[in-house]
Amino acid sequence: MKKTFLILSLGMLTLSLSGCPSSSPPADQAAQPTPTPSPSPQASSSPPAFEQALQPGQASTQTPPKVAGLIPATNSDQQLDKVKQGRNDPFATLPVDPIVKYPPAASVVKKTTTTTASKPPSVIPIPPNSRPLPPQPNEALGVVVSGVMDLPSSPVAIVKAPGESVARRVTPGATLSNGQVLVKAIYAGNSNPMVILEQYGIEVTKRVGEGAALTPKAI
Repeated sequence: MKKTFLILSLGMLTLSLSGCPSSSPPADQAAQPTPTPSPSPQASSSPPAFEQALQPGQASTQTPPKVAGLIPATNSDQQLDKVKQGRNDPFATLPVDPIVKYPPAASVVKKTTTTTASKPPSVIPIPPNSRPLPPQPNEALGVVVSGVMDLPSSPVAIVKAPGESVARRVTPGATLSNGQVLVKAIYAGNSNPMVILEQYGIEVTKRVGEGAALTPKAI
């Protein structure tokens, strides 16, 4: 039993020793110093090209040629000045311009004035016979005298007037046709008796047996 345990412990020890050389180098190799290369005089005198390009403060003075049709590049100094002139308080509210709304302009309708030539006033000629005629004695012309008598007191005439249904006896001064016709005079003593009637200031002579006269037409 002790031999078996001893054999197992020796085997484990050998396995552990076999894995250690790969991880740690020998002591004599670690003690050897590494040679350092001496700096060359050319390297100390001139820096590399990429170091010169990265050094600040050395700006290239060469300006690229301008090409027609291209927008020129912005100046960096001007952009820095704009940034420096910024706001002191970055959290302050930005000023907003008020939006002013104007009412729409009312459309003005232009009135077209039409000028018409003034025509001369038309003159209508007045006919010579355009004046109204005076009223005609139609009722006096329509009286019919059927007889005349010469009485001692006054002459008497028997007449029938328009607008009256029967004939009646009248003396000078009487009126006929509702007062429109005046019996102005009666002549019964001569061989040709007659009665003088008046209407609208116009005298009309009516003889015995004479019928009603026609009413004159207006011209």
